[in-house]
Amino acid sequence: MIPDVEILNYFRGSPSFYSREQAKTIITSLTGEDAQRFYAELEASQFYEEMRSRNNYLIKNKLGNVPIETEAKFLYALCRAFKPEKVVETGPGTGISSSFILKALDDNGKGEMWSIEAGVLQIHPLGLKFGQFVPENLRGRWHLIMGESRNLLVDLLKDQERVDFFFHDSDHSYENMAWEFDQGWPRVRIGGILAADDINFNSAFKEFCSKRMLRPEPFSRFSRFGIVKKQSPN
Repeated sequence: MIPDVEILNYFRGSPSFYSREQAKTIITSLTGEDAQRFYAELEASQFYEEMRSRNNYLIKNKLGNVPIETEAKFLYALCRAFKPEKVVETGPGTGISSSFILKALDDNGKGEMWSIEAGVLQIHPLGLKFGQFVPENLRGRWHLIMGESRNLLVDLLKDQERVDFFFHDSDHSYENMAWEFDQGWPRVRIGGILAADDINFNSAFKEFCSKRMLRPEPFSRFSRFGIVKKQSPN
């Protein structure tokens, strides 16, 4: 029997989408846009090569691995197609995923992002700082706020009133994920998007969607990434 390739990829830790075609289909479902040109422009950019190099540095020093070929590219293409004006992110870490969102905002010519970072990752031994890998030319659209989301998220969302895109990538405990979804969702505008990384860590995202009768976009059955569009004020 031929092994299930997706199962093998799951246990190897990559990737979390069936394919780029699946990711593009989801972007079209969410935005009505064909994402192919956004993938193409990203891969032809100097920015993309720079971010690959920075991510390789993290891998080499065993500080993690942002799935650039799947999640990061998807975030860029999604934000290019969706054109959010207000993005709230929790857990930017060294800023690689954040950079792909910020690059999309910059290429769109509009939008700002607010990121909350608790500062608990073990990145200091190499002298790294939170958000260090965000390129200087993208920082004008970025607001990094240091502290626990439990202490900062409610007021940040209140200040923004409504957000277009809420992205959870901080502490992936059940309690924190469930709490962030409960806080973020009411502030996502109708037509806006909520997304989360590492949803396979626990049942928080599944329960969040089930409780509100939401239908998240279908990535692979082993996907680490969840995303849902707000269709009504529920």
